[in-house]
Amino acid sequence: MKFGDWLREKRFEQEWTQNELSTRSGVPQTTISGWETHKIIEPSLKHLIRISDVFSVRLADLPLDEIFDSEGVEESATAYKQS
Repeated sequence: MKFGDWLREKRFEQEWTQNELSTRSGVPQTTISGWETHKIIEPSLKHLIRISDVFSVRLADLPLDEIFDSEGVEESATAYKQS
């Protein structure tokens, strides 16, 4: 599953609009739309951290295999949060 498809599915489960997810996560609505339509395929680490926090999932559990090595993302996120 692609990240944008996963995001849309999780957002629908919560019955949130893109604007609601944007407000809750701090990720711009245009970025969320870009992910869901596959126009943006490389999410920034900062935004991934915010999305994982909103949905209470570990970064390594996000469907990012087509973009990143999941273990590397988790390590980078830990370093980012500590800085």
